[in-house]
Amino acid sequence: MKKGKVVIVDPEKFDKQKKIFKKAGAKNLQVISDFDRTITKCFVDGKRVPSIIGLLREKNYLHKDYKKEAKSLFNFYHKIEINPKIPLSFKKEKMLEWYKKHFSILIKFGLTKDLVKKAMKESDFHLRPGGQEFFERLNKKSVPLLIFSAGGLGRESIEIFLKKRTLFYNNTYIVANNFLWDEKGGLLAVEKPIIHPYNKDEAILKNFSFYEKVKKRRNVILLGDSLGDGKMANGMAHDEVLKIGFLNEDDRSHLKHYCQEFDIVIIGDASFYFVNQLLKSIL
Repeated sequence: MKKGKVVIVDPEKFDKQKKIFKKAGAKNLQVISDFDRTITKCFVDGKRVPSIIGLLREKNYLHKDYKKEAKSLFNFYHKIEINPKIPLSFKKEKMLEWYKKHFSILIKFGLTKDLVKKAMKESDFHLRPGGQEFFERLNKKSVPLLIFSAGGLGRESIEIFLKKRTLFYNNTYIVANNFLWDEKGGLLAVEKPIIHPYNKDEAILKNFSFYEKVKKRRNVILLGDSLGDGKMANGMAHDEVLKIGFLNEDDRSHLKHYCQEFDIVIIGDASFYFVNQLLKSIL
């Protein structure tokens, strides 16, 4: 179970992709990964770890009215986010609406840089076992690692997590909302474009300085834990995209949907063992 129960949806296709990746080499590869519950564990001591933004909702870092307003927004918009019957265009519109409203209340209730640091320091976020090897292997081979996150505490929260573990290497790029702070470290605004769960893909990379470093790398290994994460490589031309999905809860009722979205499904809140063995074999 520590290594994970692995479903290879199409073994023949998988073998072909491995051979293509190996022949093309490290210089043609990029890795795209979600952050919450993909790079980090989903459960710690048997309890589900809240998302980054969930930290603020669950703990009293801000005024008690923040929790009330944030939960009200969540209860309304999250139903739209997860409803498979709602058209994507409408979901995109509503997710942007949600994020704008949420950032407004973060400003209203006085989010600061220091509170972000405090929340990350006190969080239960744990790197998946084998995560250090994963980061180090990609860095050693100079393979770009793009960490996509629509998390509500901005790019800096992920930087804090990685720097604390000395894993924020030069090949690591964070694609997440960028907070703009005033002179006292209070949240002033959020840089556009605002990233939310349904525009979290490579189409947005043209807004980032490292776009030129990855656009010619046409082979992709993609890692995610939600069905929407399977779309993160959309928006750029690729030769091969191998999608690996973490089905963190051993719930077979979701397995069919994960097998439709991902090429590989790792069941249970497992380690990076399979991913590391794959990287070792092709790099």
